[in-house]
Amino acid sequence: MFINSSIICALIPELKVNFISFKIKEFRLSPDQRELLILTCRERESKAILFSADPLHCRMVSLTEEELSPFQWWTTGSLFSQALDVIILNIEQVDFDRVMKFSCQKDTEFEKVEFELYFELTGRNANAILVQKESGMVLDALRKVRPAQSRFRQILPGIKYLLPPAPRKHTPYATSEEEFKKIILDHPEENLLQVLTSHFMGIDELLAEKIVEESVGASPLKPLPLEHLWKGFKSVLGVISANEISPHLILDSEQKPVGISLFDLNSVPEEQKISFRNLNQALQKLFSLEIEQRQGSRKLQTLISVTRNGIEKLKKTEEKLKKELSSLEDAQAYKKYGDLLLNHLSEIKRGAEYSELTDYSTEEHKKIKLPLDPALSPKKNAEAYFKKYQKAQTGITKLNQRIAVTESQLKHLSKIESDLLRKEKVNLEKIESEFFSLGLLKPPRSKKKEKKKGRYSPREFISADGFKILVGRNNKENDYLTFKIAKPDDLWFHAQNVPGSHVVLKKGERKKHPTPKAIQQAASLAAYYSQAKSSRKVTVIYTLAKYVKKSKNAPPGLVKVEKMKSILVEPKLIK
Repeated sequence: MFINSSIICALIPELKVNFISFKIKEFRLSPDQRELLILTCRERESKAILFSADPLHCRMVSLTEEELSPFQWWTTGSLFSQALDVIILNIEQVDFDRVMKFSCQKDTEFEKVEFELYFELTGRNANAILVQKESGMVLDALRKVRPAQSRFRQILPGIKYLLPPAPRKHTPYATSEEEFKKIILDHPEENLLQVLTSHFMGIDELLAEKIVEESVGASPLKPLPLEHLWKGFKSVLGVISANEISPHLILDSEQKPVGISLFDLNSVPEEQKISFRNLNQALQKLFSLEIEQRQGSRKLQTLISVTRNGIEKLKKTEEKLKKELSSLEDAQAYKKYGDLLLNHLSEIKRGAEYSELTDYSTEEHKKIKLPLDPALSPKKNAEAYFKKYQKAQTGITKLNQRIAVTESQLKHLSKIESDLLRKEKVNLEKIESEFFSLGLLKPPRSKKKEKKKGRYSPREFISADGFKILVGRNNKENDYLTFKIAKPDDLWFHAQNVPGSHVVLKKGERKKHPTPKAIQQAASLAAYYSQAKSSRKVTVIYTLAKYVKKSKNAPPGLVKVEKMKSILVEPKLIK
């Protein structure tokens, strides 16, 4: 949303009161180099001007000393260094356009040097330019504009400063009564609001409504005597130039910002407008809401995209796991082959590469040709088939567990996607935090580099009988806890078939095994820090930490577990 000419006209008196005779002490630049902070002072009083050249939110607001803390880390450099220690002598609007001029003066040892700081609040071309008054030459600019960027108007040091092209609209304060009436009469196909907003600088829909309201309150869709409309037009402009405005932030029915009205509009319901003591406060509120809304919308779209990508990956994982399971289920025949070999040991010659045996369990007494290892005895060949069968059975169990976890995650992400698309009572921060813990989103980097030591800090609890219990906070910390902190004989816990934290029950210096009470409390913590925490009872698996393995290239937090036991517990914290 752009600041129009009328708002700039109304803002100038506030800026004059706040900054005339103040000295510019410092310029600070935002990391994206779109915003400029101008620190000023007079005697013991400090204030600042924030100018933004953001294409969507170009603006100028004043800040008190208490409001400066978020900008302390912005960079200072050589930008506008010639204008340091200048005194602001005057602030004015140029030709009722979206351009402000700060006239400044600097006393040197030998002379007085005059500068002009121009602030162009012109949307995507917004800029701040420092000009030497005597020569009219550009000294510096927030955004340099080179010939390759614009053939018509360059902004570079050493080039004469030219004002931006004037809008193709009429200047309200320079319009005579005859011109005004002619403009209205020349556009009979448009209603009054359309004529006012389309043909006059600085008049938006809110200001046009006020003009019509002042013109005897007639409807803009009905004929209105031109005399009344002219009087309303002049009256509203007079109030703005006299600085007798009443700033209001206007909201829509969903409480989203619509814009700034310089007047209290009778046509807007009370619940859709907020009054402010001055225009600066209204502008600060408007842009803080707009930026917050923009960031929220961007975050929502990011989370929807991440959720859909996560669902696609999980579907591919599920398909792959089911294919693996299908191939292992075919391995059920290994047990049958082993039994056949045992039943026909006397018929098999040692060193044979295969044996053709009759399967009497089938009606047709089918013959089966079995491959053999010539280096093994017939009995050892049978045992080899039984081992293949056992391995397949173990693989089937693990695959079923992974499929169950994948299906649970799919169901969970599908629900999140549905909630995000409905946009009803969705806590974006909570979902974002969960995605960080699941590894679906990378958390933002800290400004300060983390030290390797102490980077992870698992939650710590003490059981009723004195055993230490550690709980991972996210997938990476789960890995660190399981494979770096846990000793081989410590007990490891995890909620069965659902995403959750790794939990380690430390054996410590004790020679005895952890007590049943400690095991139960550790299992309860594993249940509590899982997606099944809302259930009345949760099955938790546990084993020695040395039986927890990591597959090659497996994502953080995903492990293989051997020789596990299970326990049914209530999810709860240790008090």
